[in-house]
Formats: sequence, structure tokens, C-alpha cells
Amino acid sequence: MTGFVGDVGGAHGGHDILKSSDQRFGADFFLSSLAHGSAAVVLLMLGALLGVLFFAAIPSIKTFGLKFVTDSSWRPNEREVPKRNAAGKMIDEEGNVTSSREEAAKEIIPPAFGALPVIYGTVVSSTLALLIAVPLSLGAALFLVRVGPWLTPTFVKCGITGALLTAFLAAWLSRNPLLTMAGVLVGIVLTCVLLWVAWHVEDPRIGTRRELEIPLHVAAGILVLLLARGLFGVSWATAGLDGIIGSALLYWLAPSAVAIISFLIEFLAAIPSIAYGIWGLFVVTPFLQGTLEPPLNRFFDSVPFLRFLHIDGAPTGRDMLCAGMILGIMILPIITAIGRDVLRAVPRIQIEGTQALGATWWQSSRAMLRYGRSGLFGAIMLGLARAAGETMAVAMVIGNSPRIHSSLFAPAQTMASVLASEFADVDSPLHTSALLEVGLLLLLMSLTFNVIARYLVVGGKARAAGAH
Repeated sequence: MTGFVGDVGGAHGGHDILKSSDQRFGADFFLSSLAHGSAAVVLLMLGALLGVLFFAAIPSIKTFGLKFVTDSSWRPNEREVPKRNAAGKMIDEEGNVTSSREEAAKEIIPPAFGALPVIYGTVVSSTLALLIAVPLSLGAALFLVRVGPWLTPTFVKCGITGALLTAFLAAWLSRNPLLTMAGVLVGIVLTCVLLWVAWHVEDPRIGTRRELEIPLHVAAGILVLLLARGLFGVSWATAGLDGIIGSALLYWLAPSAVAIISFLIEFLAAIPSIAYGIWGLFVVTPFLQGTLEPPLNRFFDSVPFLRFLHIDGAPTGRDMLCAGMILGIMILPIITAIGRDVLRAVPRIQIEGTQALGATWWQSSRAMLRYGRSGLFGAIMLGLARAAGETMAVAMVIGNSPRIHSSLFAPAQTMASVLASEFADVDSPLHTSALLEVGLLLLLMSLTFNVIARYLVVGGKARAAGAH
């Protein structure tokens, strides 16, 4: 029996199963055929997709060749412009120089398509997303693996109460920016004090855990009551019921806060992209347009070596920066979930060995990150593939301008957003072929990212398993 199970896990397990079966066309044969057929169908689907896109893009490939990925022109329609001579001056039908556009001869400029602006937009927006998501994702993964399991319920309750107090003060004083900032600072200071007390709660000079938790539940209930009464205008009875529920939730949910945080991070991946786009359009865009981007734009204009990031005029909020922020939030759960699993797979002896040699907590965490660097890089590549292929959310907030601009406050386009915004309005076969060539390039780019990520995350383990 042991040998049979070992054959199943080996490289030729399926062949051995068929050899051990007495029936040539029995259940083993049909199960093996189903498994082989399913794998073949997946490969055929991928090949069919590549083939369809390639043959549909042939007119564009023949017309533009390699210039398609180096040219910045994107003109879906013909344009009639005044004819000019070698010196750039307008001329009439007889070749004489004229200053009147009405008298000048006309020439037709045919449609032209170049994918360089959308490739640039895809690269820049994906890079911005990684700059935002990678530090947060690795920090969250380290928290879930190394910090979370050691947190006591009392410590978590103090953190939740302090965060609730900070949110309450910020919301209560939101009409005055200076008071709001002061309230946030007060809430942060009180949160740090609560966490410090919780950390030293076993010290008899501070008090027992019981003496600390009772006022915490009372404070949380009062905060929820005031929040419901002052901000939402509900009755005192409803606000009191909300306070009791908030205190009970603090009691029941705090011990499992790490599991809840892990669930919420993974839940971000299940939110539809259109929801991210609506949130970005109605929340992030006004914030960037009215609060963040104007001072940053003035700052970049005053610093000589950062002037290339400045844009003339007022920023609109629908630009490359907004798209990068939305993409960063969208890929954060993917990198966090895979990074958490990679860090959990690090052998415990590696961490204990570094600590036995006198390493600090940060040094042992850095050793953990170094040990799982190939898997973490694979997680980052999967997030990059998601960012490069995201469509609707980006199309709603990026501005959709087919131009290359060095400023992050300028509207742009990505390969996915140009497909979403223009595919329904094509007016010529060449336009359709150019869009499908963009789709082919995007598919090849995403496939390359996923293959590299797969190789880095499980490639070595798969080869090691197949060698036995």
C-alpha cells in the first residue's frame, strides 16, 4: 500500500495506476483521460486566445510593424490639414507660400496608432501601485505572522479603543481643519498611552488586567454612544443601544482580532473593480484635486530637480497619481495573502537560530524576509500582473489622455483602459486591429509576469517534489 501511494505522488504516478488496473477501460482509465483532457483544454483555451488576438492584430502588425510600440501617435480618424513645404510654411495648390488657411492646399493624414503612451501609462501606474502596496503588504504580513500571535486581548482592546477615539475626534471636529488635526494628534497620543499601559499591564504598579479592561469597555461604549448621537443624530435610546453593542463587540472580537484583520485584508480582493472605481471617482479624486495635489504641484515647481513633476494649470485629480493609488489598494490583499503564507512557511528553526545568536526582533524579521525573498518577489510579480491588467477602475480615474507626460498630475491611459474606453466606439477595421494588438501585448505581458511569479513561488518546490 505504501508503494502504491508513493507511486501516485511520483512523476509517473498516472502511468503506474493504469498498469496496476486489471480493466483496460475501467474507472482508472476514464479518470486519467478526464485529467489529461482537462489539462489539454486549459492549454487549448490559452492557445486559442493567443491565436485569435494574433490573427486579429495582423493588419495592424503589417501596417505599423515595430513602430507600433515606439510611436506616440494615436489618431483613430483621418485628418485634413494645410499642406506645407519643406520649410514648414503653408502652400496653395500651385506650390506658392500663403498665410491663409482657407487658400492653402489640403492634405489627408491617414489614421495612425502607436502604443507607446499606453505602455508608458501601464508601466508608471503599475510602478506607483507597487511603491504604495509593497511596504504596506510586507508590513501587514509581518504583523500577521510575527506580531499578531503575541498580542494579548487587552493590548488589542486598548488599540481598538484608541483608534475609535481618534476617529471620533476627527469626525466631531471635521468642520475646522486645525481642530481636526489637533483631535487626531490627541487621539494618537492617547492610543499610544493605552498601548503602553496594556504592554506593562502585568506590572503591579500599573494595575491588574481586570482593572484595565473594565474601564476600556465602558469607554468604548461611551464613544460609540456619542458617535451615534452627535454625528448621526439618532435618539438617546438608540445611541445607548449602539454603545452597549459596541462594548460587547469589543469584548467578543478583540481576542480574535488578528483573524479578523487577516479576513478583512483578503476581503479587499473580493471587492469588484467597479466599486473601487466609483470610490476613487467620488472620494479620492476630490481629495486629490482640492487638498493634496495643489500644494504638491507648487512644491515641485519651486524645486529645480523636481520641476519635471509639475503640471501647468490646476490638477484635476483624475490623473496618474489617482490611478496608482487605486491600483495600490487593489493589489495590496494579493501581495499580503501570499506574503503571509510565504513567511509562515519559513522554518521555525531559522528564526530561533537567529534569536539564539543574539539577533534583535528586527534582525530576525529581516532574516525571515531574506529566507523567503523568492516567494515574496513572486507575490509582488502577481500583484504587478493584476495592476497591469486592471481595467474599469483605472479607466474611471486616470483621465484617458493618450499622451506621455512626466508629471503624475497629468491624465494618461493604460493598455487596459484604452481597450475599455475605445473598443465600443471603433469606426474602422484598422482601429479594431490596433486595439487587439494592444490586448495581445497586454496578454503577453501578464502571462510573462505570472510565469515568473509561478517559478519563484512554487517552481523550486514543484521540481523537488517531482524528483522523488
